[in-house]
Amino acid sequence: MAIVAQKIARKSVPEVCVYAQNVHDQMSLNAGTFTTPPVLMKDFLAHINDLFKAEAATYTGSYTSFEDRDAKYSVLVMDLNKLGIYVQDKSDGSSTIITSAGMEMRKSPQKLNELGTPVILEVNNNATGKLELKISRVENARNYACEYSLSITDPDWKNGGNSSNTKIMVENLTPKTSVWLRVRALGTNSIVSNWSDAISKLVS
Repeated sequence: MAIVAQKIARKSVPEVCVYAQNVHDQMSLNAGTFTTPPVLMKDFLAHINDLFKAEAATYTGSYTSFEDRDAKYSVLVMDLNKLGIYVQDKSDGSSTIITSAGMEMRKSPQKLNELGTPVILEVNNNATGKLELKISRVENARNYACEYSLSITDPDWKNGGNSSNTKIMVENLTPKTSVWLRVRALGTNSIVSNWSDAISKLVS
């Protein structure tokens, strides 16, 4: 069975933009197959263009431009995460359908003693000093763990808590700061998944 594996964390920001553009173009071209994507293609394209412009602005070296770039990067990564889950469900394991969406696949079958990697679908900052994560469900996962860091270039990952469901509340964060978040699934017999792509979010 073919499995979507976009490997966004291994891509530079320009590479993520190029990859996302290809996904947009292919899904738009095959709109008859992908009839109800969770992200509207016009919004997806706008987010791609926003990140292209924000990345170009960082070449001036302004601190605020990097913050803006990171925020727009997180929006686009969440778009790709949602679309990846949608394409996987739509494909029913068909490599032809996955490639028709412009997406990449896992190169080798997943072992029975491995867990799939969860993805961060949404991050809400509705409470002061707290962030609520909504993540994708992973088959055979018993718990989910979260870590956060103030930097992605020189990360110092700290425990953000565990949850037995697909919502994790990260608390005791410093208001008005941006943090990077990542999650992984925990199974039986000390089996853990890979960490998800990291997402940046401003703490209220």
